[in-house]
Amino acid sequence: MITKRQQNLIQILRKEKSFHKVSELSKILGCSQRTLYSDIETLKQNGFDIISKRGVGIKLVEDGIEDSLIENISLDETVERRIIIIKRIFINEEIITLNKLSEEYLVSQTSIKTDLEVIENVLDDGLGAFLKKDKLGTRLITMPLERKLNLLTKITQFIMSNVVSNQLELTTASYDILGNFYSDSIVKVANNIVYSFFRKNIATIPDVYIDNFFHFFLALLSQLSNDKHIDYQISEIDKSKHAFYIGSATSLLHKASLRLKINYTNEDVQYLSQMLVNYRIEQKSFNFEKNELDTIINKVSEVMGNDFSKDDTLKKQLEAHVSAMLSRLKFGTIVKNPFLEQIKIDFSILFNSIWIAMEHLSEFLEVTFNEDEIAFLTLYFQLSIEKNGNVRRILVVCPTGIVTSELLINRIKKLAPSLDEVEVASIDEFLELDASRYDLILTTTKIETNKANIHHISAFAKNEEISEILHHSLNYSYDDSSSFSNDIPNYVLLNQQFGNKTSLLNSVKHYLTDKKLALEGFVESIKEREKLGSTELPAGVAIPHGKSEYVNESFVIYIQNKRKIKWSEHFVDSIFIIGISSKDMKKTKQVISRIYHLINDEHHLGQLKKATNEEEAVKYLDGKK
Repeated sequence: MITKRQQNLIQILRKEKSFHKVSELSKILGCSQRTLYSDIETLKQNGFDIISKRGVGIKLVEDGIEDSLIENISLDETVERRIIIIKRIFINEEIITLNKLSEEYLVSQTSIKTDLEVIENVLDDGLGAFLKKDKLGTRLITMPLERKLNLLTKITQFIMSNVVSNQLELTTASYDILGNFYSDSIVKVANNIVYSFFRKNIATIPDVYIDNFFHFFLALLSQLSNDKHIDYQISEIDKSKHAFYIGSATSLLHKASLRLKINYTNEDVQYLSQMLVNYRIEQKSFNFEKNELDTIINKVSEVMGNDFSKDDTLKKQLEAHVSAMLSRLKFGTIVKNPFLEQIKIDFSILFNSIWIAMEHLSEFLEVTFNEDEIAFLTLYFQLSIEKNGNVRRILVVCPTGIVTSELLINRIKKLAPSLDEVEVASIDEFLELDASRYDLILTTTKIETNKANIHHISAFAKNEEISEILHHSLNYSYDDSSSFSNDIPNYVLLNQQFGNKTSLLNSVKHYLTDKKLALEGFVESIKEREKLGSTELPAGVAIPHGKSEYVNESFVIYIQNKRKIKWSEHFVDSIFIIGISSKDMKKTKQVISRIYHLINDEHHLGQLKKATNEEEAVKYLDGKK
């Protein structure tokens, strides 16, 4: 899915057929050259052929490009206008007039008046008018910060509900829209801090409220960044009873202050503590058989090769979570996980392994799982893995802890084993941390130290350099193919010419039945799985899998397609289709690890995509090249 800025870039390149300098385009689009290069790479991954010449610029090759490639992913113009008006009133605190806005947006004053009425209805909090209208114009009334925070939380939910209604996933495009409303730095800091807190304290805030809490925290940081604070507390929170929440609130605000250079007061801490207590609503216990919980834990233990049944804390946490989860799934109640995409990237092997395990249990549990629920489960099991010392901790230190090293952090996450933990910290945060708690610290800023676990690295370091550091510091074995022993056979279909996803899957169905590897229902189960969340990756790869009940003999099919085809949001030309039989469930982690090991190695993946014969492709798939 392309963003509005990327869409505008394509329109410019289509209109003017000659080469364009990136420096000039960045000025037109109002972004940095670095951001523009990132946009160009994203467009290439989405099927656009953009060529570049050193010293000349970039150019779009339109041969074969259909208009359907350029999807209008921006919000409805009316909704977008209303969001901008809300920002001008609530964030910029402007006084707006019907006449001025109608001239700016080239619509009638009646349309602007309707916009304001809709805004008042959507944000109505039952506390009376929040807009003042007089001959000077319309503006926000003076109000306590507590009320404004509640209104901003509703605004964020309004923005995100329109993102979802426009069928945009909660991915980069969604956060771009929030970043335009608040600021990129505030959105990224809020997201990172709440995500880290939720990962470590998953049982603290019920799943159904985590999205709301993120929206509230985002609103709070936006106001603190403008030096606006809570004036007073109606009643001081009980320190002895709620020490954990007071400590958590202090930690959350302290991290934000170091990254955003903002101040916070004792009243701010008290208010955030109270909000954490408010969001800590006891999850209702639903009737469910204890053997359902045991079956889930045992099945995940089987696919991961890790006995989770001995973790009593995990069992206690899952007792409340699983009962609520099964009730939600049985009654069709959808709870969005705001960190879904991060979880899929950070813990890709665990996420996919749990999904396969839960699909195997779907008939027994009488539910159909979705991506959001799988992501919640992933965090519980990941926390158990970390607690039992089965992961290594990596810290990435950069000047602000926000944007500077984002590309570096993402590459480290790809190169490090999926179960390992990668954290980020600003310089100020790092100075307060105990460095001995981390197995490896990578810093983009020079730090005077003689500690062996701290390494200086460029934010633009090559993958080879990162791999070398990980290999020597943590004994990662990137070239040891024996670590991925393979007794699940690979099947290879090279040089295919499928025009779309449907034709590819239909062909796979015939291939599987002809070889008696799977029953006809296998491909249908893939299609149902894809409806619940796409299995594609930005690298031009998709990793679909079907239900084990339809698999006769386990397999991995690699399909090399001559042209990129639209999978869901991205275009792909390499497809790994996974089929694991019930008897081979214990090999799930091994199979998924082997595939991710390959696709995270840009060189080997590139060579696999160019393989000209089956023997050569199988060697890459088996890790022998």
